[in-house]
Amino acid sequence: MNVELVIVDDDPEILWVMALTFREEYPLRCFTTGLEAIQYLSTASGPYLLVTDGQMPQMDGMSLLDRALRTRGIIGAILITGNPKLSEEGRKTLLPRFQAAGIPLHFFEKPCLPKEIQSTLNAIVHRAPPSSDA
Repeated sequence: MNVELVIVDDDPEILWVMALTFREEYPLRCFTTGLEAIQYLSTASGPYLLVTDGQMPQMDGMSLLDRALRTRGIIGAILITGNPKLSEEGRKTLLPRFQAAGIPLHFFEKPCLPKEIQSTLNAIVHRAPPSSDA
């Protein structure tokens, strides 16, 4: 399956590192705002994976995930945040909706290793249990 990876982070350095990490494995689309990403996702046919930062100006990661859930083609998502309260809120509000749609949603708290994210992305694509905490 040719799955596109959409990465969203307002920090250009983190976006660059993520792109370098995953460019060999997935076709990439990188955005610095949730608004840019949702504009793209509203026209994308999928399948795609979404990796987003939690705290961004204009549209935070939670809002982006909420809107992405309504697009076609999403097969899994990861929210990365330095704020444990945001992860907790996401588990309470977004996770049940993603589960009801049969779409995996995982949470990572910063700092996290790119190989952990990569393992989870691969598990989503192959529908195997991820090796990291979901």
